[in-house]
Amino acid sequence: DESNRNYGNNLIVWDLLFGTWFLPKRMRVGKLGLFNRDYPLDFVGQMTAPLTPGLDKQSPPHDR
Repeated sequence: DESNRNYGNNLIVWDLLFGTWFLPKRMRVGKLGLFNRDYPLDFVGQMTAPLTPGLDKQSPPHDR
């Protein structure tokens, strides 16, 4: 099933271009990113966030 697939060791673009890309369902990645919805989006807010009490609490991830 996995043989003769995924030739692009460094760039997935070749496998996508030639239709040889393969990712089994058991290898899929879960949710990634910041889980705190209240995390600041501006530069100054992100630089001061480690010093802000209460921002270290994580909430469950949400779908976009």
